[in-house]
Amino acid sequence: MFWKDRKGIYFLSNYHNVTDVMSVGRRNKDGSREEITCPKPVKDYNENMGFVDKADMLKALYEVNRKSRKWWHRIFWYILEVMVVNAFIIYREQTNDMKTNLMKFRLSLVAGLIGAKTNTPTRAKKSPNLPNKFKPYVAPGLR
Repeated sequence: MFWKDRKGIYFLSNYHNVTDVMSVGRRNKDGSREEITCPKPVKDYNENMGFVDKADMLKALYEVNRKSRKWWHRIFWYILEVMVVNAFIIYREQTNDMKTNLMKFRLSLVAGLIGAKTNTPTRAKKSPNLPNKFKPYVAPGLR
């Protein structure tokens, strides 16, 4: 389908009917608005193109992007990142949980895949009388 607004644009769709025409508002240079007719694929594209930008932004936040001599490795990491972002978007829509951000979701996803606890690690101040969690500690009485 070809449509010309300011420039010519081609649309390919198996979802929309060619004869479906919608009315949309356009703002002119002087600030006034006028109603013009356009095909339904154009209206749907303009309404939803912000979602693609949002998904790209979410994918770029914690991008792995590993370099490799094998071309399929980069494709694998790209597809994995897109799947995680899509799962995050679906999770937020299904649960209406706006507190969970992408970092917490990724950590809980990894914890669920490896079978660990789902709570996220927090940074706490070290207390001088408590032993370090990461070094082996034996109480002086047991030595």
